[in-house]
Amino acid sequence: PRPPDPPFVWVRPLTPEEEEAADLVERLETAERSLSLAVEERGWNVLMEKFRQGPQPLGPPAEVQAAVREEAAMEAYVGSLMAATRRATRRQLSRRFNT
Repeated sequence: PRPPDPPFVWVRPLTPEEEEAADLVERLETAERSLSLAVEERGWNVLMEKFRQGPQPLGPPAEVQAAVREEAAMEAYVGSLMAATRRATRRQLSRRFNT
């Protein structure tokens, strides 16, 4: 019979390239969280300001539609920034590790 496996698994130390890649991924995740929080905070601040102003007439339909388009454009822009950052990071990692 084979002896039981030890209760731990030894992991080899990371190479400098792997450490750099891990650091890059960590920085990317931190940047994504910061960007996401900033967008959320901006939205919350706008919402609270509108709440403090009280009920407002919506205005002409063209203005309302323009505001909706502007908000959608901002959300799309932030989403594209985050996607581009992820793609660039994947490219860097694949170049480093030739995957």
